[in-house]
Amino acid sequence: MMIADRSAGINQIRNVASHFSEQLKDLQHGDEVKVAGKITGVTIIPADFFSADTHPIVAVTLDDYIGETRVILRQSYYEHLIPIMSVGDFIVASGLINVVSSSYKKEHSVYAYEVHPLTF
Repeated sequence: MMIADRSAGINQIRNVASHFSEQLKDLQHGDEVKVAGKITGVTIIPADFFSADTHPIVAVTLDDYIGETRVILRQSYYEHLIPIMSVGDFIVASGLINVVSSSYKKEHSVYAYEVHPLTF
């Protein structure tokens, strides 16, 4: 799906999203959000990456014309969404803010519980 220009894309996303990528840094861990954008990458992270008792997850990178957001999904949920989750597709994801802090920075992502295609 092509968007004619950047401002048209921003307006379409503004109509469905509660926050743009740059606004996520102002939120707290566990806050509920809805983000939208174009899928620019999909990475499957194996279960044993974190610890032996976790499930595989999928990190989907969304571009909302302002910046990028990482949307995290359980792999079992992602497998049901594959028809609408190809690089270049636009989606809307509802979920909770996940904040990971280190001594030098904080990273914000969205742990999604609901994903839908974004239609224009």
